[in-house]
Amino acid sequence: MGSGFKKQATPPAATSGPAALACLRREPFDVVVIDLKMPGMDGLEVLRLIRESHPETLVIVITGYATIETAIEAMKRGAYDFIPKPFKPDQLRIVVDRAIELKQLTDEAKRLQEERQRTLKDLHLEQSRTRTVIRALPDGVMVTTPDAHVALMNPACIRLISLSEEFQPGEHIRNYVKDESFCDLVARTSRGEVPEEQTSLTYEFSMEGDKY
Repeated sequence: MGSGFKKQATPPAATSGPAALACLRREPFDVVVIDLKMPGMDGLEVLRLIRESHPETLVIVITGYATIETAIEAMKRGAYDFIPKPFKPDQLRIVVDRAIELKQLTDEAKRLQEERQRTLKDLHLEQSRTRTVIRALPDGVMVTTPDAHVALMNPACIRLISLSEEFQPGEHIRNYVKDESFCDLVARTSRGEVPEEQTSLTYEFSMEGDKY
């Protein structure tokens, strides 16, 4: 007999392998218990088909014909556990409870991973929008990391400090601007080493070609 558990008081039961697979086609289950010997289809074949069509379902195999070889084969085919008959109801209940707990933990980990991916995607889209706005600004804008490496520089800024159009960000600001005091100011500001009462800082320096 095969049966599934899905947060309900009385899990459905199937009297054969094909019937169990039909149940799974109608509704997925977290945990399925199958007998190794069932009418219509061998339990190991049912296990194989469940693992192929519902890889997230945990399958517990029970049998009265237990051997080391069948246990190994069941585990190789993806069974969560293998229980030989005779067994006490509490023994089966413990194994099922562990399987349900594992499934819940796995689902939670998957949910968190999907949430993280959505967050990263949203962050990427937001960064893309921000970059588009910054690049379109007529004023020169330079964005630096906490260690004063240039993360972004818009075309207006590139023209102001006379960089080539092949400019690539990523290096320390000293590789783009030769004024040491200005670079030191940017480095300290990037690290947050600015008095709280100062909302903005002003620094004047000269560039090549009579630019200030």
